[in-house]
Amino acid sequence: MNHELRQKKIDSNSLRILNDIIKYHIDLPDNSLVTVSRLVASERLDSFKIFISCLPIENHAEVLKVFETNRKIISENLFQKLQLRRQPDVIFKISESEEAAQDLNEILDSLS
Repeated sequence: MNHELRQKKIDSNSLRILNDIIKYHIDLPDNSLVTVSRLVASERLDSFKIFISCLPIENHAEVLKVFETNRKIISENLFQKLQLRRQPDVIFKISESEEAAQDLNEILDSLS
């Protein structure tokens, strides 16, 4: 299998699993809309960079703190569900992309 295709499948599957972990194990602030905009796994699957988008923007620090507090839960669940050889390091970053902000605005507009 092509290495690039394999990496995309891993990222996609990891993102799906991560969304389930967040949905069932992480208590996010009530006043925030949070999405995982992107997940990038390293080639050796020993680390995952998780990019988070949050509205309102003022809640970025609070949401990031929630993810940092739950880092171990997220890492352990990814390890188990992906059946990795070793538990990955998980790195959270706030997504600053305009596309993510636009996507969130479209979601909010569709809910109104």
